[in-house]
Amino acid sequence: MVVGAGVAGLSAARILRDSGISVQILESKDRIGGRAYTDRDTFSVPFDHGCAWMSGGPYNPLVQFADDNGFECIARFYPVLEDKTFIGNVGSGWVTDEEASERDCYLEDSYQAIAAAGRERHDIPITDIIDTKSAWAHHLNNYLAAVQGGYSDQISALDFANSQASGDELHLFDGYGTLIERFGEGLPVQLSAAVTSIDWSGEGVKISSSKGIISCKVAIITMSTGVLAANRIRFDPGLPENTRAAIAALPMGRLAKVAIQFDRQVYGSFTDDGFNYYDSPGTSLNVITGYADSTMAVAYVGGTPADELEALGKEGAATFLLDRLETAFGSKLRQYVVATDCTGWGSDPDVCGSYSIALPGHAGAREALAEPVANRLFFAGEATSKHHYGFAHGALLEGRAAAEKVIALLA
Repeated sequence: MVVGAGVAGLSAARILRDSGISVQILESKDRIGGRAYTDRDTFSVPFDHGCAWMSGGPYNPLVQFADDNGFECIARFYPVLEDKTFIGNVGSGWVTDEEASERDCYLEDSYQAIAAAGRERHDIPITDIIDTKSAWAHHLNNYLAAVQGGYSDQISALDFANSQASGDELHLFDGYGTLIERFGEGLPVQLSAAVTSIDWSGEGVKISSSKGIISCKVAIITMSTGVLAANRIRFDPGLPENTRAAIAALPMGRLAKVAIQFDRQVYGSFTDDGFNYYDSPGTSLNVITGYADSTMAVAYVGGTPADELEALGKEGAATFLLDRLETAFGSKLRQYVVATDCTGWGSDPDVCGSYSIALPGHAGAREALAEPVANRLFFAGEATSKHHYGFAHGALLEGRAAAEKVIALLA
């Protein structure tokens, strides 16, 4: 049995099926894909609520899968902290070239310090190794909240340094969620089957769900660490201490996306793909101003403000973004709005967040969570990936690794 039809669960099931092992996937939602979900109805172009950029590195099997299945993609550079920045909370406006140069030097120094900490295996908070008194420290902190889901004092410098990425970031015109739907086609998935308990007290495993009780030899569990930490699934007997400790050390970060469709290009002479809006020491937005070559604006907000945006609802979140777009561009944009949306992963009980963070001192928790429990329970997902956590391909590779362990066990 595989619990969860996200990327990790689908990957594991494909490997098991192709090896001749009987497999069934239980999924609580009424769709497959997990945190890979494309909305193809609200806007003029597909909008990915979850993972959106496909890493083009040679380690990513989904690149070849996309090519084999006719998915069109393009390499795009979208907002990171080094982009143009607008400081709105004190009326400073757009940063000057000189200020941007100072910012970029600070970022380079910070990244070098993190890399050095990684080489020296220092499993400490990022705040211990960067200049936290710099005027640009808050900008880096807010950026890390968006790309890592947590703030610099919550993130293990070693875990951050372990992350590997290379190659272009690819935008899939049909959506990353659409690609994962194709990846899961033909697999044996029972939808709307919320798992409530897993009994591994005997020789095998008994899984209770809203669809009944199923017995199996081995279970691969791909639920997020947020769901596991919330005890939404009861384990009998309880999980071993090292597994529970690993789950606690890998809490779910927060990321919210706010999307607005305009009926025209509304940014005047501004022609860049995106910019950063610095709102306050605790909040900034990475804004794409021409999402997928459309008239959409999509803002990424990480950390605590992501929860606050979700709580505002779709209309409130859109107003939050519109207020800042109008401040940055000095014009009234609301009259041109035709559609809005806001993601809600933090409040989704089947996910409970965006992606996992390794707390300082716990970079080894990812590998600890991947350790089999009594050779009957195998945990897999982006949270167990040492080098590709937070990515869809990381989840895929971990699902594959878990399946290979099961194949070796049952052979």
